[in-house]
Amino acid sequence: MEANPGTVDMAYLTAVRTLGINRISFGVQSAISSELAFLEREHDFATAATAVQMARQAGIHNLNMDLIYGVPGQTLASWADSVQAVLSLHPTHLSLYCLTIEPGTPMKRWLENGRFSHPTPI
Repeated sequence: MEANPGTVDMAYLTAVRTLGINRISFGVQSAISSELAFLEREHDFATAATAVQMARQAGIHNLNMDLIYGVPGQTLASWADSVQAVLSLHPTHLSLYCLTIEPGTPMKRWLENGRFSHPTPI
């Protein structure tokens, strides 16, 4: 199952484990506060780390974490910091996704309105 790190608590994780869920993919996206703010994520990295710890305490040990690269303002150094931070949580799997800007989304409107320029490869 997929989950946002900021929306889970111990009771929820225990309940889903009781239902037979044995794998969670957490949308961590970044360990960098400014990148999470740009992506309008409601969690910080400490919250993500706590969610991972709670999942393990609930008996869910098959844990995937997602990271996004190509975020405006992201640098090679901040990307490396995010990767290292997530790896320090010892995920079973790490998924890396390039930021995509889809039609009809707030991010597409932000791009069109000049809030940011299209990311360049790092």
